Parts: sequence; C-alpha cells; structure tokens
Amino acid sequence: MIRIPTILLSILALALSGTFAHAQQSSGNTLLQQLDQETQAIYQRVQLSLVDVRMNTPIAFNELLRPGHPLSRWTGQLDPVLLDRLRQQEAEARAGMPQPVQAMVVPTTQPIPQIQFNAEIVSQVQGVICDDQGHVLIPIFLQKRGEDDTVGVKIGGRLVQAKLIGSDRQTGLTVMQLKSPHNGASLHFSERTLPDGALVMLLTPQADEAKLIVWTGPQRERNATIVVGSTGDFEGFARDGHFMTASACRAIVDQLIQNGSVKRGFLGVHVREIRNDDPLRQQIFALGGQPAMRIEEILPETAAQRAGLKVGDLILAIADQPVGDAVAFAAAIANRMGRTELQILRDGRIGKITVELSSK
Repeated sequence: MIRIPTILLSILALALSGTFAHAQQSSGNTLLQQLDQETQAIYQRVQLSLVDVRMNTPIAFNELLRPGHPLSRWTGQLDPVLLDRLRQQEAEARAGMPQPVQAMVVPTTQPIPQIQFNAEIVSQVQGVICDDQGHVLIPIFLQKRGEDDTVGVKIGGRLVQAKLIGSDRQTGLTVMQLKSPHNGASLHFSERTLPDGALVMLLTPQADEAKLIVWTGPQRERNATIVVGSTGDFEGFARDGHFMTASACRAIVDQLIQNGSVKRGFLGVHVREIRNDDPLRQQIFALGGQPAMRIEEILPETAAQRAGLKVGDLILAIADQPVGDAVAFAAAIANRMGRTELQILRDGRIGKITVELSSK
C-alpha cells in the first residue's frame, strides 16, 4: 500500500490547478484545516464503534491442549505448574484481566537447568459493533465451548462482558454480544468492493496506530487491521496480505447470529491462490493484478463438474465477490445455495458460468 495522506493528494490537486493559494472555505478555514477537521470527525465517530478484546494465552492455549492437535504432543514437556496456572487463568482471561505468566521448560534428554522467562502473554484484537443489539465482530477465531462462554472486553475505556455467539474457522471470524449496557454505536458496513485509489483509514490496535492511505490492496500486514472508508463506513479487515470485504463479513455475521455457525454451498473444486509473484500473471495479460484462484482439481458428480468448469480455470469472483485467497473464497461462498454466478478467466478471456450450489 502506498501511504500518501489524503491531505497531500488534495494539496497536489489544488497546486496543479493553480488555486491552492486562494482555497478558502466560507467559514474562513483553509482546505487543509477542513480536511483535518473531517478526519478527526471520522476517527472520533469510528472510535465509538470499536471494541478492544484482550485475551490471555489460556484461551488460545486450551485449543492446543485438546487431544489430536499437532502441538498437543509437546504438552507433556511443559512444567505442570505452568499448565495449572494456564488453566486457572482461563476465567481471568475471559474476564479481560491479563496476568503475568512464568513459563518453564523442563529438560527431557539433557541435564541442563530449567529455562525460565517472565512475560505478560496477551493477545489483543479490535472488533466492530455490528448492530443495535450489541453484536461485535472480531477478526479472530474463538472456539465456543458452552452456552455461557464470555469474554471481557473494553469499550470507551469501560470493561464489560461479552457472550460468544459463534465463530467460523475458515474465515477466522467470531461474533460476540455485549451483555451489559454500553455507550457504543454500530458501524455501518459498506456494500461496495473497495477500489484501488480509494482513500481509507487503517486502524491497527496491536501497533496502536491509525493512518490515512491510498488503497492499493492489502500488504503483508502482520496484525489484523480495520479498514474504514472516507465516509466512515467499515470496509473490511486486512490481515496477512488478505482482505475480507465488509459485505463478505456481513454474510458471515448474519449466519453466526442466526445459527451460531456458517453453512456453505459445495462447489467441488480444489483451488490455489494466484499470488502477486505467480508466473501466470506474466503469461496471461487479461489477469493483470486481479485476485484469482486457479482450479487444480474438480471432484466428480459436483456442481463444478456439472457446470463445465475445467482444471486451469481461474475463478475471479463468486456472486460478484472477488476471491483471491482461501479466506475470501470461504466468505464468498457462505450461505450460497442454488444458482450462483462465477466470473472466470479461461484461455485469456473473462466470462461467466452459472453453477447450482447445494449442501455437501
């Protein structure tokens, strides 16, 4: 992403037109002052819709302790005292009260001293209020374990309890609901596909920063970032080089609120992401920088086979939702049943194919 503040673009435009020196508003404020005021207004309005979620390691760590998890085989080498502490801190973590944890590795093959370190192991993520009922969407997967699963969150500097409603592993999204009265406001979800060149505000809670940029697609951001448009609408989440649009998020949110889980139509393909450095982008002129997924395999007796999709086809969009990675693909196909239009690229030409999706 090219980080060019919006004010610089406006200044450049005025300079080119030769009117910058005389740009004044009826109130007497310069254009620079007006942009500053509008940016502050959007930022302050959005802050009312943000919820801070801080979780101790036990919430995520318990997932690692479950039987069958690839990392569970290492738990036998962890200090029993540490395991007890992690389990005891489950309730505190869910209440939003991070505690310092002393980790200790017990040697198993070499008689070396135990290694110790002290650290506050906390995961921080920021979510957005979705509606007037206090539902909150966060860009992290939290496994619901019971009907009364709660997490402590902060909104407007005040600690409140939130009940876990449901989560979707494939998109890494979770919906919770604030249990007590709050002073937050719901954030409007944009319905557009964010175009390159749009002016957006990025909010990254882990880095405690906000910035204005010209959108050219998500980069390899290490932390989940909330993207807000120039009108103050929620545009989506950017993370790990991927971007999930607000409209795709909305489809997940609605299902989680209604059912506690997400149901998807079954297309019947194995696909892979076409990354920015993929040689196909040089070989296929029509592809350019568009997000795309290449079909690697088509399963027999499926919607994909019946619709005439072929290995090598590039899927660009599902029901007008761009799909450039597994998360976007999972989000776009959520709650899709029946006739669904796919935009594909085949033999250098872009076309459309209608598939009949059904449950698996």
